[in-house]
Amino acid sequence: MKTFARFRNLTPYSIGIVKGRPFKTLLMLAQDPEHAERLEGYLATDPSGGRRDSIGLQMLGGQLLRDLDGTGVMFMLRLSKRNLPARVIADRVAEMSAEVERETGRKPGRKERNAMAEDAELELLPRAFISHTYVPVIFTKDNRLFVFTGTRSKTDLIITFLVHMLVELRVEFTITALASTIEASIETWMTSKALGVADDEGVIQATNFAVMKADETSKIRVSDRNLAFKEVQTALNSGYRVSQIGLQHTTSQIGFRLDGELVLRSITLGEDTAMEMRENASDGDFDEVYAVAWLVCTEMRNIMDALVKDIRSSNEDEDDEL
Repeated sequence: MKTFARFRNLTPYSIGIVKGRPFKTLLMLAQDPEHAERLEGYLATDPSGGRRDSIGLQMLGGQLLRDLDGTGVMFMLRLSKRNLPARVIADRVAEMSAEVERETGRKPGRKERNAMAEDAELELLPRAFISHTYVPVIFTKDNRLFVFTGTRSKTDLIITFLVHMLVELRVEFTITALASTIEASIETWMTSKALGVADDEGVIQATNFAVMKADETSKIRVSDRNLAFKEVQTALNSGYRVSQIGLQHTTSQIGFRLDGELVLRSITLGEDTAMEMRENASDGDFDEVYAVAWLVCTEMRNIMDALVKDIRSSNEDEDDEL
């Protein structure tokens, strides 16, 4: 499903309430088109002037906000970027330097070339090709924030945008990366999971993928091979640590790859769910964006709860052993 591709990477956050609730405010805007006019100043536009980047709300089926049956409110952000390769700027600077040398008989110095580079960027930027990236965002009713990208630079930009937008709507809150709320080492837990030590009978199960590191230069990537394989276990017992692991939530059959920042990557649906989605897609009244967003919002809350419980219980078991 093409729609689900936009939900394949997830960075989860926890919301702390200071004044008002993001979910409640956005739900009101989603349910009343007149109130939604307050968001018009945050619509997506192309980067203007000398700016390389811009971010804003993108319409989804004629709506800015989607109410997911009270479980969450979803909207789409468009991140736009003017693509101006350094090589293009360098070529223009070379032309400008050659022109100065012809006119004056001298080669421009470093400071002058730096100034030329700035002038070249301002000259070329308005003509640069603009690319767009679309990132779904969901605020849930139980004070979670799901940002569907695994790229740190994008999440930082999105968080800044969200805080500014909601403060303008008189909502003040704190956003904390979910990983930082867990008083346990996620890397240690992933390593235990790969070793088959951490709760093998729980709802979060290791699959056949892992990235293991001994140091910055020594890395082993395991793909399509059971982690119980002898060579994998030998590496783990010799000091390799897991920095990314393939997992499956057995209840929903949703699979994903988890890293030490608690970012979920390459999320995949279970076969039954995917087949049901494809069958429903043939119905002319089927709203695929809504269906996928509702499913993701519902299941990801369950998955994050299961992950946090598994990681924390593993840490408590270690403390008991000590």
